[in-house]
Amino acid sequence: MTSPVMILPDAPENRELEENVHPPNWVNPEPAPCYNLVAIGGAQPV
Repeated sequence: MTSPVMILPDAPENRELEENVHPPNWVNPEPAPCYNLVAIGGAQPV
């Protein structure tokens, strides 16, 4: 289990932000058994 998210200071604006980005009742969906994925792009090696 993960620990609760805490944004400081404990202000109304930060509580609203926390509720929007990390809803308390969120459950991750079941992943699909197979993905069709294509990656386009890249960078030059360093």
